[in-house]
Amino acid sequence: MELGPRTLQAAIYKILRPSTRFLIWCKLSEHSERSWGGMRRRLRHFLLARADAVLVNGESGARYVAGFGVPDHCIHRINQPVDVALFAAAARARGDTERTRLLCCGTLSERKGVLPFLREMDLWARSRPAERIELWWLGDGELRGALETFPCIPNLVQRFLGAVPYAELPHWYSQADILVFPTLLDEWGLVVNEAMACGLPVLGSIYAQAVTELVEDGVTGWVFDPLSSASVKNALDRVWATPPEALTDMRVTARARIAALTPETAAARMAKAMGAPGRPGAKQPALAPDRERPGLAEPQPGE
Repeated sequence: MELGPRTLQAAIYKILRPSTRFLIWCKLSEHSERSWGGMRRRLRHFLLARADAVLVNGESGARYVAGFGVPDHCIHRINQPVDVALFAAAARARGDTERTRLLCCGTLSERKGVLPFLREMDLWARSRPAERIELWWLGDGELRGALETFPCIPNLVQRFLGAVPYAELPHWYSQADILVFPTLLDEWGLVVNEAMACGLPVLGSIYAQAVTELVEDGVTGWVFDPLSSASVKNALDRVWATPPEALTDMRVTARARIAALTPETAAARMAKAMGAPGRPGAKQPALAPDRERPGLAEPQPGE
């Protein structure tokens, strides 16, 4: 839930019917919530103080709600899942040691950080004129035109696949070597799950909770800050410095890490959260002080 009017309605019902279990599903991260000011923080404190359980995507979301006084035993971490079997069934169409074809999957929008990443990728490719690098874009959006007309150096080749049916995604992942996820704001990022299930290491942004939860730097991918040119360059350097045998190990490890994160396991955790002891009779804490948190632009809904 969005911790807004609908959640407030549920909280009022909880007040009128105290025996009702009140669970809040918070699909958020610390980064996605940084711009909210004092009034919204007061409302969130009021709502979270009355919840028997709070469901979050991962540790960043857990830290955020804990900041409102929610005890840890009432916070349930449930990573967002995909149909792992669908993606794991796709056989790789390229060698395990290949690294020159990068795939970016998702909406081609400002929030996804695609254009700044292309600029950084172009600068980096200019330092390796003998290396032919492919950057495939799977998806569509308002920035497609700007990406298509960007004057890339000749050894950086773009391909635009457009939007495809969901069932076809494994085919395109199997054609790539590495997933690139340069997002500036995502409370999760299911493309990370999908890519790992297909055996792709992930070159991922720190502003996606799926990256911070699932990608171990140097083991299942490489983590970077898309707002830092130095961080992007360093990450690309590390990708190309990874030994071929290590790339093969990363593919195996990525598949293994995501294997258990299925809809069934997520549903089991959610069912457990629904039946877990809440905090009946607990004294409601006072409202948090009116203070704002520094941040970036107003967050937008994730995909």
